[in-house]
Amino acid sequence: EECQTLLGAHTKKLVVFIFVAEWCPHSLELKGHLDSLAKEDHHVVLVLIDVDDAPDLIPFYSLYAVPSFYFFKNNEEIGTQIGGDYAKLRTCIRKFKRVKETE
Repeated sequence: EECQTLLGAHTKKLVVFIFVAEWCPHSLELKGHLDSLAKEDHHVVLVLIDVDDAPDLIPFYSLYAVPSFYFFKNNEEIGTQIGGDYAKLRTCIRKFKRVKETE
């Protein structure tokens, strides 16, 4: 419910749900990059979600690995990425930002 409210509040922006876990070294490494990424682009909303704090979202999003990224625009899921590859995350953000509002 909280996720849907957040998506509804940012329909004009790319919203990225970033699922992480404190016990995952790849998640911890990635978290170090997110502040600079968030400051870099104000048309992207990054939402950090610790799977241990939100276990009900695991089956809802069919999560099987962390970190996992779910990309949304206009309240619609438009893509996913699994794994902590920061360069690939940046590439996905650039790609999905270009998705038109009508698509």
